Amino acid sequence: MITFEDSVDLEQTVIGSIMALSDPDDVMVAKVLSTIKESTFSKLIHRHIYRAIRSMASRSEMIDLISLNEECKKNNNCGDQFVYLAEMQKESGAIKLNIVHHAKLLRESAIERYALKKLHEAVEMFNERSNGDVYQRIGLTETLIGEIGNMSMR
Repeated sequence: MITFEDSVDLEQTVIGSIMALSDPDDVMVAKVLSTIKESTFSKLIHRHIYRAIRSMASRSEMIDLISLNEECKKNNNCGDQFVYLAEMQKESGAIKLNIVHHAKLLRESAIERYALKKLHEAVEMFNERSNGDVYQRIGLTETLIGEIGNMSMR
C-alpha cells in the first residue's frame, strides 16, 4: 500500500514531469492526462495545479514552469506557486521517462484511499442498528463495496 507521504511524492513527480516534458501533445503527457483526474490528487494544492495543467492542455498550450505558474495565479485559486513548481520540476528531471508508470501508481493510490474511506463508512453503517436488521445492513454494506468496484473500473 502506498503511504500518504509516498502519494504526495508521486503527485509532485507527476506534476514536475509534466512540466519537464511541457508539450501537451507529447504521447506520455497525453497518456497521463487520460489516466488521472483532478480528484486523484490527495493534496488540494496539487488538485488546483493539475486543474491548471488540464486547462492549458485543452488549449494546446505548452505547460512550462512560467506558463503554469501564470495559469495558477489567473484561474485556479492556487496563487503564485513558482518556487514550489520549480522544486517539483527540478526533482522530476530524470524521472520524467517513468511518468506514465507514476501516474498509474498515483491512480492506484487514489483508489486505495477511496476504498478505505468506503470500507470505513461500511463498518460505521453496519454497526448502526438503526439502519435495519442484519440482512438490511449487509445489503447496504454490499452497496458501499460495490461503489469501490465501480471506482476502480473507471
